[in-house]
Amino acid sequence: MSNIAKIVPRVLTRAPRVLIFGAPGTGKGTYSKGLERAYGLESVSIGDLVRAEIRNETQLGDVFKGYSFSGELVPDAFILDLVFKKMDKMKDNGFILDGFPRSIPQAQKFDEMYGENYIDMVFALNLPKEVLIQTNTGRRVCKDCGKSYNVADIHYEDIDMPAFLPQPDHCNKCEGQPNLFTRDDDKEEIVRNRLDVYERETSAVYGYFSKKDDVVVSFIPRQGQKDVPKALDIIDEKLKNKGLLVEWLIIN
Repeated sequence: MSNIAKIVPRVLTRAPRVLIFGAPGTGKGTYSKGLERAYGLESVSIGDLVRAEIRNETQLGDVFKGYSFSGELVPDAFILDLVFKKMDKMKDNGFILDGFPRSIPQAQKFDEMYGENYIDMVFALNLPKEVLIQTNTGRRVCKDCGKSYNVADIHYEDIDMPAFLPQPDHCNKCEGQPNLFTRDDDKEEIVRNRLDVYERETSAVYGYFSKKDDVVVSFIPRQGQKDVPKALDIIDEKLKNKGLLVEWLIIN
C-alpha cells in the first residue's frame, strides 16, 4: 500500500482578497510580500503608490508631498481615487492591499463599491507603540532599488527583532554598494505624529472590520520577518475554513 509522501498546501479554489492592516512600522510590506509569494497574488502598497507620485513629480505628487512629509493622512478622496484605479485592473483576481483603508469613510466607500463581503480577510498586525517608534526610525532604504532594511535591534518584553542589514559589500536586492538613506517620514518627530494620526483616525478601522463575521485575523510579529512562516500557517487555516484553500495529497 502506498504511503503519503507529502502535502502540498496553497492550492486555491479562488484567489483570496486580503487587506493588510496595522500601524506604520508593523511590517505590513514584509508580510504582504510573504503572502504574495505564497499565494501568487499581486501586492499593492498604498504608501508606495503615494511615494511614486511624489517621486515622479506629478500633480498628485505635489498634493501628497505636504501630507506625507508631515505624517498626516492624505485626504480620502485622493486615496480612494488611487485605489479604485488600481482595483479596475485587478478586482476580478485575488490581491493584497497593504495600508488601506486608512479611515472609516474609506472602508465604507470601498464596501459601497465592491460589496460588504468582498474582502475575504483582514490580516491585522499589532505592536506596542514603543516598538513602533524603533521600527520606524530604524528603517533604511536602498537609494538604488528601494529595498528596505532596519538598523534597530529591538528587545522589548517578549518581542525580539534583530536588525535586518544588507551584506557588508552589497545590497541584497540590487547587489550594488549599500547606499542607504532614511525617508523623511521615518524621522522621529514625523514618526510620532504618524502614530498619533493612526491612533486617532485609522485604528477604528479594525473595529469596523471586526463587526463582520469571520474576517479579521490578528497577529503580533514578535520576531519580525522570522514570524512570516508562522503567520502563513495561521492564514492558511483561515482560508481553509472559508473554503478558499484546499490541500492536495501527493501519493507515492
